[in-house]
Amino acid sequence: MIALACGAVTLLIAASLYAGFNTNLFGPERLCNDLLSSRGAEEITGISGRVSSEQGATRNSGETGLITDCTVRVRSEFPKKAGTLALQVLDEPADFPINDYGWATNADFSYFAGSGTGGVSDNAGWITLPRGCPSRALRIRAVDHSWHSEHARKEMAQALESAAARLSRDAGCAQRGAQDVELHSPSTRALNPNDACGLKGFVIPELARPDRYGQRETERISSLPNRIWTCDIRFKDTEVPQVTMAALQRESTDPSSAAPAGTMAPPSGRPVAKCGGNSTYLSIKASADYKWLIEKQRKASVADAESALFRAFIDGLARNWKCTVIRS
Repeated sequence: MIALACGAVTLLIAASLYAGFNTNLFGPERLCNDLLSSRGAEEITGISGRVSSEQGATRNSGETGLITDCTVRVRSEFPKKAGTLALQVLDEPADFPINDYGWATNADFSYFAGSGTGGVSDNAGWITLPRGCPSRALRIRAVDHSWHSEHARKEMAQALESAAARLSRDAGCAQRGAQDVELHSPSTRALNPNDACGLKGFVIPELARPDRYGQRETERISSLPNRIWTCDIRFKDTEVPQVTMAALQRESTDPSSAAPAGTMAPPSGRPVAKCGGNSTYLSIKASADYKWLIEKQRKASVADAESALFRAFIDGLARNWKCTVIRS
């Protein structure tokens, strides 16, 4: 009897330790001002364990940049794993998904439609908030790891959609529940330099097309109709795109997006087109390797190569998207 009692006590202690260190039984269910669930954090990181959060500095709405920053940590002791992610509420210029501002959107992203345009990759995700909201976007990003699965992307997209719906309701700028998210995954194929990136008649100028030891080029396209389109051109078996081109559509020009009309120069993403009645922001980004190859092969200066490629991109987009006004 004593042995049985000791065994029961041992099992109870072990169960308590496991619950304390390997589950979130004693932790909070909601995190980051109720924008993220502890289960959602576990599903995104792929770790089941203790979940904690830390609220960072808060800025006033209307100020460009970070408004709120919340760090979430998930830790498991058996086996020992840990993951950290940041959930941020931001107010950025209207072209933020395709411009620099620390977002780095490219054709590796899977895009989705919900309360706003959104996208997720292996280590970050974002969603725009409805028009009229005091902040413009939500972002989740990995702090110390990446999630290499379609399941993790789906969970991150759903977490962003739920957080955006809750934040919009609380701000009084939209009244509806979160929707189920459907991801539009990217596709990769051999580059057709005469109809590049799926745009008929988009011809890549010879001076803007460097050769890398005879390697074949591929194009990776990810898009959501009438919202966002991205295309990476890269050499086969390389992970970093040589060039990323992007187009983002809005219902109307946002005066908060700075830069007066007509001041755009590559690779800025200011509104340069009216396509199907929507303001369209464009962006083109070249990698350091692309610039090095252009300089090495002396076909043209880097500035001339980027300018020629950007103008060819504008012409191809205008032809395919029926754009009526182009500013460059």
